[in-house]
Amino acid sequence: MGRRSSRILTDTFIKNLKPKAYPYRKADGHTPKLYVVITPRGRKYFTLEYDSPETGRKRFEKLGNYPAMTLEDARKKAASEQATVGSGTDPREEAIREESRKAAREHGTLAALLALNLERLRSEDKHRYADKVERDIERNIPVEDMGRPADSITQADIIGWMSEITTRAEERGRTGERSADYVKTYVSAAFEFVLTASGTKWAKKAKPFAHLITNPAQRIKKFQTTAGVGQRVLSSGEVVRLWNTVGVEALSLDLALYIKLAFALGGQRVEELLWSPWSEFDIDARVWAIPIERRKIRSKSHHQEPHLIHITQTAVRLLRELYALTGNTDWLFPDHTGEIPRTTSALNQAIRRYCEPGEQSTRKPFERFTPRDIRRSAKTLMGESGLSKEIRDRIQGHAFSDVSSKHYDRFDYWAEKQAAMKQWERWLSQQINPSKKAKVVRLRRAAP
Repeated sequence: MGRRSSRILTDTFIKNLKPKAYPYRKADGHTPKLYVVITPRGRKYFTLEYDSPETGRKRFEKLGNYPAMTLEDARKKAASEQATVGSGTDPREEAIREESRKAAREHGTLAALLALNLERLRSEDKHRYADKVERDIERNIPVEDMGRPADSITQADIIGWMSEITTRAEERGRTGERSADYVKTYVSAAFEFVLTASGTKWAKKAKPFAHLITNPAQRIKKFQTTAGVGQRVLSSGEVVRLWNTVGVEALSLDLALYIKLAFALGGQRVEELLWSPWSEFDIDARVWAIPIERRKIRSKSHHQEPHLIHITQTAVRLLRELYALTGNTDWLFPDHTGEIPRTTSALNQAIRRYCEPGEQSTRKPFERFTPRDIRRSAKTLMGESGLSKEIRDRIQGHAFSDVSSKHYDRFDYWAEKQAAMKQWERWLSQQINPSKKAKVVRLRRAAP
């Protein structure tokens, strides 16, 4: 830089300044610390020198290019910036903060925050869950709130959404408490995700939310205070009634077969059966092999082998009935397009309609249950049939967390599971067809 000049700058003087081999500047005697800088290429611009009241560092703030910014405008802006510095604020630091606030206003909306969390779920191969979350959000969070900055969302807003869900549900004779709690959980998880994204691979995408400091959903209490259908266990008598009426009095044939297969195959997880392709079933070998990629415990499993289920004769008959309906598709339970499996929501709604006949129906109501309750009921009734908890856990594919199972036990217990499934089939058949006597043999407990 050249030596400073204390003369009062004029437009004529600035126009006549010639470029040199190096950049140099001329001070304005009218406004302290205001300079015009001339580059080797002849470009000219105004800059303000000041000491940052926030960092203590010397700063040179570019005000604008000459002649687009006139000398008069440069002096006005310099005076404004000097007043800002005098109030204890660094204009450059404030510009950085404003840029962050602008990003928050433009991109840091609640919709963007929830969308980023959905992206995270799908990256973790939780596509079905992400789809459910997305549907619930679209149905239950007002559009006008989705467009608001995430940092403007309060506890009161979230409680308001939850209350609206329960109000709508009450108009249909339900509580809606579980749905309300789900929405709170989704919002809380999204906020928690961006609050802890620093230092992770998501840090850059979560930058519009870097200014967030609290999770507004964290301290909201659940609306559902009592146990609902989540603790429901069907009795053997209810299973018999269900078996004899689904697909006859109500429910489509494929979903009626889902319910029967869910019991006949030992109460496997809802999504594992509902979303299973025909390619996983070897009926001749009597084996259903669920690959580790489709299992809920895939992240906890140390062995990474498929979960094998013995297909009983009852299950074979049911599968052949189902194949006559859906065997022309890839899926056991395809949706109306045949391209993808049915959703858990569709299954839930079908069961609800079965349990709650319309006013014009002559059918008797059935105590409400959900698809997941079938798994719990099968587990309980298999115990009633004489099977030990350990073999029931192995049939249903639970993870064993003890050191021996995690690191040393590689025995697949296939013979024990086959025998247990046959015993379960005999017991189930005896309940459904009590006229056919079936001897139930109590199995010895499988070795750990």
